Amino acid sequence: MALFPVQGIFEGDFVVLLVPVDTDDPMTVVDALLNSSFADLARRNSDEFLALLFTEFGVDAERSQDWSSALVRYALERRPELAEVLGSWLDTWQSRAFEAAGSLAAVFASAPAAMVPGEVADAVRGQHQAYLERCGLKSG
Repeated sequence: MALFPVQGIFEGDFVVLLVPVDTDDPMTVVDALLNSSFADLARRNSDEFLALLFTEFGVDAERSQDWSSALVRYALERRPELAEVLGSWLDTWQSRAFEAAGSLAAVFASAPAAMVPGEVADAVRGQHQAYLERCGLKSG
């Protein structure tokens, strides 16, 4: 478990929230929620600074996902049996990550220019699925 700082403007003042993130969750789910969906929420609420900040975090996350997916593909090419090991890990942690993301997505509905939590959760799932496909994996 780690605390991830989220900063924004609330009623004309800056607010920093520490959001607990389970460090065992697939990080792509956390990246999709905070760096993509949260940036969209900030932009909808005229917080361009926060939107740009999390968009930039997203660029860094994408770079990390690129080398991670390349490593997974490399490993699977050389040892295909690792797909079962990785699939087992996904079976264990993926649903927990989506549950956590869905809980946090519910907060998006309370913003002045709100986002629909179900749509946020669907976007997170879609981005995670795209990452798994880049890795050559299937979600459970």
